Amino acid sequence: GAIVLSIGKNSIVYAGARHNERTVGELPFRETEEDIAAVAAASFVVGPVRVAGQAIAQQTTFPTTGGLEENAFGAHGQASVRIPVGGGLWLEPGYRFAMLEPSDLVDNDQVQEHTAGAILGIEEFRTKILLNVTHALEEAGRELKNDRVELLLQVSL
Repeated sequence: GAIVLSIGKNSIVYAGARHNERTVGELPFRETEEDIAAVAAASFVVGPVRVAGQAIAQQTTFPTTGGLEENAFGAHGQASVRIPVGGGLWLEPGYRFAMLEPSDLVDNDQVQEHTAGAILGIEEFRTKILLNVTHALEEAGRELKNDRVELLLQVSL
């Protein structure tokens, strides 16, 4: 279930919850897993400034095996400013911080990401060019390199 509250044309507040019970595995090793999750989010536009944030928490239990509860948490916050350039162009630089703790049962699995980006809007062609550069910080003991650069062209038809 979810509740969404629209505030004006461009701002929203969102809250939701989910329950998911599922059966996994083959007989005779079939098990039941159960997730309960909650999310809250908000996005506000005030003049040229846009801010947004979200938090989610999930608990997974294992009723048939009596296994340990697994808790997960994630959140992000972001802000950007839209700057008119002229001639139907605008530029929107922004920053986003995100973190994910996928399991409290694993000691070194938390990930934090810092993302700087910009959107170039071209109104005449209903087009946006998006560029993001992300630096991922992972806990000691993880050897993954997840830094990345993303470039996207979006055309609204």
